[in-house]
Amino acid sequence: MKKVRLKLKKKNCLIAIGILVFIIIEIINPSRIIAINKLQNKGYSKNASKEIIRQGLKKKVLEMDFNEFLELNISDEAFDKDNIDMYCSINNKKKISLELVNKLIEKKYNAEEISLIIRSGDDSSINSFASNSKYDNISDYLKYDYAKLGNIDRYITYKNTNGVSYEEAVTYVNIGLDKEFYSDYKEINEFSLTMLVNKYNKLSSDFIPKNLVKFEKEYCSSECPMDNEEVVKAFYEMAKAIREENLTIYVNSGYRSYQDQEEIYKEFTKLYGENYDVAHAGFSEHQTGLTVDIGVKGGIFKGSKEETWLKNNSYKYGFILRYDSNKVKITGYNEPWHFRYVGKDIAKDIYEKKITFDEYYVKYLER
Repeated sequence: MKKVRLKLKKKNCLIAIGILVFIIIEIINPSRIIAINKLQNKGYSKNASKEIIRQGLKKKVLEMDFNEFLELNISDEAFDKDNIDMYCSINNKKKISLELVNKLIEKKYNAEEISLIIRSGDDSSINSFASNSKYDNISDYLKYDYAKLGNIDRYITYKNTNGVSYEEAVTYVNIGLDKEFYSDYKEINEFSLTMLVNKYNKLSSDFIPKNLVKFEKEYCSSECPMDNEEVVKAFYEMAKAIREENLTIYVNSGYRSYQDQEEIYKEFTKLYGENYDVAHAGFSEHQTGLTVDIGVKGGIFKGSKEETWLKNNSYKYGFILRYDSNKVKITGYNEPWHFRYVGKDIAKDIYEKKITFDEYYVKYLER
């Protein structure tokens, strides 16, 4: 029995010594240390460098430029050495399941396409996308950084149906123009100067904007409405500036509650029928407290000198013409007197780009 115990003890000691020797060799292995240093100098972290070496890819990776996608995903359990060239060609700083990437590679998507697919989707939408047959010309849609992978079928259908450009297809579908007004909407309840309310974005019945104040009488055509305090001050500044041109503007309408709009909708549809284009309750921008309907002396705004001045100068005070007569197919309205406050920087950008707020929102604000 003693001999058996001694043999076991000796065997365990030898195993322990072997493990210790292996660890020491690993730690002080000069070639391994040099390789890790080279990979780190290239930009890879210590852990990623060790994994690259473990996968036997040191030489291959050192011959290539640093790739952040490889850095982030080298330790993924679905990592496939056979796909190393593709991994190192993907231009994306996103950690993602390589199982999904491998599916895209199997579908014969190239590195540029895979980079765009990853950028424009999440794991769920990429998984759904990868389950379909290969899409042609996918980069023509996804090259726009606001494109959404989950909308790809809608982009394709809208473009084919309406004969628009790839950019227009992406922009218009993101707005919601491929759907009937009021048919499929998002609820928004957080106030901000850049909030988007239209026929696809609805405010709740209890939404009230921040910091409502009443306009002073000299700036109102009749009963003075309220608006957000910043909007009111900006309107005063604009109204004083236009007076220097011997022109005068007034506020005809500002903030309206959900209930106010509900009454207006009922009244107008009773008079003119269901097809009369008046916003449904919750879908009116007036409920944001960021909007002014502007009136002029004599009452006829369309074609007035004030209209021309506002078109060319309102952006300087943070306002935009919200419902241009040339953009009805995008905004759904033709109201040359309706101006929306977005702040001076954004207003200037919209003015220079000559686009609607709906387009600007989906391109630059919605992320």
